[in-house]
Amino acid sequence: MACYVVGHLHANDASAAYAFHHVHAQANQNLRTRSEDEIREIAENGFMYGARKCSGASIVGDPVGGALVGLCYGFLDEMLGVWELGGLCVDEDIDHDVVWVLAGLALATTIVAGQALEAGLSVVANVVVSNQAPLNLLKGMGFKKRGTFERDGRQLEQYEFGIDGLHRLHHWFDRLRTRPSNGATIAVELVLGWTLDDLQSYLPRYGSFESLGEQQSNARERPEPRRSWTAPSALGALGEQLVRALRRLLSW
Repeated sequence: MACYVVGHLHANDASAAYAFHHVHAQANQNLRTRSEDEIREIAENGFMYGARKCSGASIVGDPVGGALVGLCYGFLDEMLGVWELGGLCVDEDIDHDVVWVLAGLALATTIVAGQALEAGLSVVANVVVSNQAPLNLLKGMGFKKRGTFERDGRQLEQYEFGIDGLHRLHHWFDRLRTRPSNGATIAVELVLGWTLDDLQSYLPRYGSFESLGEQQSNARERPEPRRSWTAPSALGALGEQLVRALRRLLSW
Protein backbone atom coordinates (compact mmCIF):
# COMPACT_ATOMS: atom_id res chain seq x y z
CA MET A 1 0.00 0.00 0.00
CA ALA A 2 1.36 3.44 -0.96
CA CYS A 3 2.29 5.83 1.85
CA TYR A 4 2.71 9.61 1.65
CA VAL A 5 3.44 12.56 3.96
CA VAL A 6 1.62 15.78 3.02
CA GLY A 7 2.22 19.07 4.78
CA HIS A 8 4.24 22.23 5.26
CA LEU A 9 7.68 22.57 3.80
CA HIS A 10 10.24 24.59 5.73
CA ALA A 11 12.98 27.03 4.76
CA ASN A 12 15.54 24.24 4.56
CA ASP A 13 13.30 22.50 2.00
CA ALA A 14 13.44 25.48 -0.38
CA SER A 15 16.19 24.12 -2.63
CA ALA A 16 14.45 20.77 -3.07
CA ALA A 17 11.14 22.57 -3.67
CA TYR A 18 12.68 24.75 -6.36
CA ALA A 19 14.34 21.79 -8.06
CA PHE A 20 11.02 19.92 -8.14
CA HIS A 21 9.15 23.01 -9.36
CA HIS A 22 11.74 23.72 -12.07
CA VAL A 23 11.57 20.19 -13.50
CA HIS A 24 7.77 20.33 -13.72
CA ALA A 25 7.69 23.90 -15.06
CA GLN A 26 10.08 22.87 -17.85
CA ALA A 27 7.88 19.91 -18.77
CA ASN A 28 4.50 21.64 -18.37
CA GLN A 29 3.98 24.98 -20.10
CA ASN A 30 0.76 25.50 -18.12
CA LEU A 31 2.71 25.89 -14.87
CA ARG A 32 3.88 29.39 -14.04
CA THR A 33 7.64 29.40 -13.57
CA ARG A 34 8.83 30.88 -10.29
CA SER A 35 12.40 31.91 -9.61
CA GLU A 36 14.47 30.21 -6.94
CA ASP A 37 14.25 33.37 -4.81
CA GLU A 38 10.45 33.38 -5.09
CA ILE A 39 10.20 29.72 -4.09
CA ARG A 40 12.56 30.32 -1.18
CA GLU A 41 10.56 33.32 0.05
CA ILE A 42 7.29 31.37 -0.08
CA ALA A 43 8.88 28.49 1.84
CA GLU A 44 10.41 30.82 4.43
CA ASN A 45 7.04 32.49 4.93
CA GLY A 46 5.45 29.11 5.63
CA PHE A 47 3.08 28.86 2.67
CA MET A 48 4.78 26.10 0.70
CA TYR A 49 3.23 22.65 0.88
CA GLY A 50 4.60 19.36 -0.36
CA ALA A 51 3.84 15.67 -0.71
CA ARG A 52 6.52 13.07 -0.15
CA LYS A 53 6.60 9.33 -0.42
CA CYS A 54 7.31 7.68 2.92
CA SER A 55 10.92 6.71 3.36
CA GLY A 56 10.61 5.04 6.75
CA ALA A 57 9.09 5.52 10.19
CA SER A 58 10.02 7.59 13.22
CA ILE A 59 10.50 6.06 16.66
CA VAL A 60 6.80 6.71 17.37
CA GLY A 61 5.75 4.89 14.21
CA ASP A 62 4.77 7.91 12.11
CA PRO A 63 5.93 7.87 8.48
CA VAL A 64 8.92 10.01 7.52
CA GLY A 65 8.81 11.80 4.18
CA GLY A 66 11.40 11.12 1.50
CA ALA A 67 11.70 12.71 -1.94
CA LEU A 68 9.12 15.25 -3.08
CA VAL A 69 6.36 13.97 -5.34
CA GLY A 70 4.01 16.97 -5.20
CA LEU A 71 4.03 20.73 -4.56
CA CYS A 72 1.56 23.58 -4.03
CA TYR A 73 1.80 27.06 -2.51
CA GLY A 74 -0.08 30.11 -1.32
CA PHE A 75 1.32 33.43 -2.53
CA LEU A 76 0.33 36.91 -1.36
CA ASP A 77 0.32 39.20 -4.42
CA GLU A 78 0.47 42.55 -2.68
CA MET A 79 0.22 44.52 -5.92
CA LEU A 80 -3.11 42.92 -6.84
CA GLY A 81 -4.28 42.46 -3.26
CA VAL A 82 -5.06 38.75 -3.59
CA TRP A 83 -3.83 35.43 -2.26
CA GLU A 84 -3.01 33.07 -5.11
CA LEU A 85 -3.23 29.32 -4.73
CA GLY A 86 -0.81 28.00 -7.31
CA GLY A 87 2.14 25.87 -8.31
CA LEU A 88 0.19 22.60 -8.04
CA CYS A 89 2.26 19.87 -9.67
CA VAL A 90 2.69 16.18 -8.92
CA ASP A 91 4.55 13.25 -10.39
CA GLU A 92 2.53 11.20 -12.87
CA ASP A 93 2.08 8.09 -10.74
CA ILE A 94 0.72 9.87 -7.66
CA ASP A 95 -2.62 8.82 -6.19
CA HIS A 96 -5.36 11.40 -6.88
CA ASP A 97 -6.23 11.44 -3.16
CA VAL A 98 -2.78 12.91 -2.48
CA VAL A 99 -3.53 15.78 -4.87
CA TRP A 100 -6.86 16.37 -3.12
CA VAL A 101 -5.24 16.45 0.35
CA LEU A 102 -2.35 18.64 -0.84
CA ALA A 103 -4.61 21.25 -2.48
CA GLY A 104 -7.12 21.26 0.40
CA LEU A 105 -4.42 21.67 3.03
CA ALA A 106 -2.81 24.50 1.07
CA LEU A 107 -6.15 26.31 0.72
CA ALA A 108 -7.22 25.87 4.35
CA THR A 109 -3.92 26.96 5.87
CA THR A 110 -3.58 29.91 3.49
CA ILE A 111 -7.01 31.15 4.55
CA VAL A 112 -6.31 30.65 8.25
CA ALA A 113 -2.65 31.66 8.58
CA GLY A 114 -2.81 34.38 5.93
CA GLN A 115 -6.04 35.87 7.34
CA ALA A 116 -7.21 36.15 3.75
CA LEU A 117 -10.94 36.55 4.33
CA GLU A 118 -10.62 38.58 7.52
CA ALA A 119 -8.39 41.03 5.67
CA GLY A 120 -10.94 41.28 2.86
CA LEU A 121 -8.65 39.66 0.27
CA SER A 122 -9.74 37.24 -2.43
CA VAL A 123 -8.17 33.80 -2.80
CA VAL A 124 -7.71 33.03 -6.49
CA ALA A 125 -6.27 30.40 -8.83
CA ASN A 126 -5.07 31.41 -12.29
CA VAL A 127 -5.36 28.76 -15.01
CA VAL A 128 -4.17 28.85 -18.62
CA VAL A 129 -7.32 28.82 -20.79
CA SER A 130 -6.28 25.65 -22.62
CA ASN A 131 -5.54 23.78 -19.37
CA GLN A 132 -8.60 21.82 -18.28
CA ALA A 133 -6.78 19.49 -15.87
CA PRO A 134 -7.27 21.40 -12.58
CA LEU A 135 -10.83 22.67 -13.17
CA ASN A 136 -12.74 19.81 -11.55
CA LEU A 137 -10.54 20.06 -8.48
CA LEU A 138 -10.93 23.85 -8.22
CA LYS A 139 -14.68 23.78 -8.71
CA GLY A 140 -15.01 20.99 -6.19
CA MET A 141 -13.16 23.15 -3.65
CA GLY A 142 -15.52 26.09 -4.16
CA PHE A 143 -13.71 28.18 -6.78
CA LYS A 144 -15.82 29.97 -9.39
CA LYS A 145 -14.74 31.59 -12.63
CA ARG A 146 -14.15 35.30 -12.16
CA GLY A 147 -12.93 36.36 -15.60
CA THR A 148 -10.02 36.21 -18.05
CA PHE A 149 -6.84 38.22 -18.35
CA GLU A 150 -3.56 38.17 -20.24
CA ARG A 151 -0.13 37.58 -18.74
CA ASP A 152 3.12 37.12 -20.63
CA GLY A 153 1.18 36.90 -23.88
CA ARG A 154 -1.08 34.07 -22.67
CA GLN A 155 -4.77 34.03 -21.87
CA LEU A 156 -5.63 32.91 -18.37
CA GLU A 157 -8.87 32.31 -16.52
CA GLN A 158 -9.07 33.44 -12.92
CA TYR A 159 -11.08 31.38 -10.45
CA GLU A 160 -12.03 32.88 -7.10
CA PHE A 161 -12.76 31.04 -3.88
CA GLY A 162 -16.30 31.97 -2.90
CA ILE A 163 -17.63 32.41 0.61
CA ASP A 164 -19.92 29.43 0.08
CA GLY A 165 -16.75 27.41 -0.48
CA LEU A 166 -16.19 27.51 3.30
CA HIS A 167 -18.89 24.86 3.61
CA ARG A 168 -16.96 22.69 1.17
CA LEU A 169 -13.74 23.18 3.13
CA HIS A 170 -15.37 22.10 6.37
CA HIS A 171 -16.70 19.08 4.48
CA TRP A 172 -13.10 18.43 3.37
CA PHE A 173 -12.12 18.01 7.03
CA ASP A 174 -15.14 15.77 7.65
CA ARG A 175 -14.15 13.55 4.74
CA LEU A 176 -10.67 13.18 6.21
CA ARG A 177 -12.19 11.95 9.47
CA THR A 178 -14.57 9.50 7.79
CA ARG A 179 -12.12 8.21 5.21
CA PRO A 180 -12.40 4.59 4.05
CA SER A 181 -9.81 2.23 5.44
CA ASN A 182 -8.48 1.05 2.08
CA GLY A 183 -6.20 2.89 -0.33
CA ALA A 184 -3.10 5.02 0.17
CA THR A 185 -1.97 5.92 3.68
CA ILE A 186 -1.50 9.69 3.99
CA ALA A 187 0.09 11.42 6.97
CA VAL A 188 -0.62 15.14 7.39
CA GLU A 189 2.19 17.23 8.90
CA LEU A 190 1.52 20.73 10.26
CA VAL A 191 3.84 23.29 11.88
CA LEU A 192 3.60 24.89 15.33
CA GLY A 193 2.29 21.65 16.77
CA TRP A 194 -1.09 22.09 15.09
CA THR A 195 -3.54 19.28 14.55
CA LEU A 196 -6.24 19.16 11.88
CA ASP A 197 -8.75 20.00 14.62
CA ASP A 198 -6.79 23.17 15.43
CA LEU A 199 -6.73 24.17 11.78
CA GLN A 200 -10.45 23.64 11.27
CA SER A 201 -11.33 25.48 14.48
CA TYR A 202 -9.77 28.66 13.06
CA LEU A 203 -11.37 28.29 9.64
CA PRO A 204 -14.29 30.77 9.31
CA ARG A 205 -17.72 29.18 9.14
CA TYR A 206 -20.05 29.62 6.20
CA GLY A 207 -22.15 32.67 7.01
CA SER A 208 -19.33 34.51 8.80
CA PHE A 209 -19.30 36.87 5.82
CA GLU A 210 -22.30 37.65 3.65
CA SER A 211 -20.13 37.96 0.56
CA LEU A 212 -16.62 38.88 -0.46
CA GLY A 213 -17.90 42.21 -1.73
CA GLU A 214 -19.61 42.97 1.59
CA GLN A 215 -16.45 42.07 3.50
CA GLN A 216 -14.20 44.17 1.27
CA SER A 217 -16.49 47.21 1.45
CA ASN A 218 -16.94 46.99 5.20
CA ALA A 219 -15.73 50.28 6.67
CA ARG A 220 -14.56 48.85 9.98
CA GLU A 221 -10.87 48.31 10.56
CA ARG A 222 -9.60 45.03 9.13
CA PRO A 223 -6.48 43.09 10.12
CA GLU A 224 -3.47 43.09 7.85
CA PRO A 225 -2.93 39.85 5.94
CA ARG A 226 -0.16 37.75 7.41
CA ARG A 227 2.86 37.50 5.12
CA SER A 228 4.36 34.63 7.07
CA TRP A 229 2.96 31.75 9.06
CA THR A 230 1.92 32.94 12.51
CA ALA A 231 -0.26 31.12 14.98
CA PRO A 232 -3.52 32.97 15.83
CA SER A 233 -3.16 34.84 19.11
CA ALA A 234 -5.65 32.53 20.83
CA LEU A 235 -3.02 29.80 20.73
CA GLY A 236 -0.96 31.88 23.15
CA ALA A 237 2.39 30.43 24.10
CA LEU A 238 2.00 27.59 21.61
CA GLY A 239 2.69 30.04 18.79
CA GLU A 240 6.02 30.99 20.38
CA GLN A 241 7.36 27.47 20.58
CA LEU A 242 9.98 26.20 18.21
CA VAL A 243 8.49 24.87 15.00
CA ARG A 244 7.79 21.19 15.41
CA ALA A 245 5.97 18.64 13.33
CA LEU A 246 2.87 16.72 14.36
CA ARG A 247 1.84 13.87 12.09
CA ARG A 248 -1.57 12.23 12.02
CA LEU A 249 -1.95 9.06 10.03
CA LEU A 250 -4.79 9.12 7.53
CA SER A 251 -5.69 5.82 5.90
CA TRP A 252 -7.73 5.89 2.73
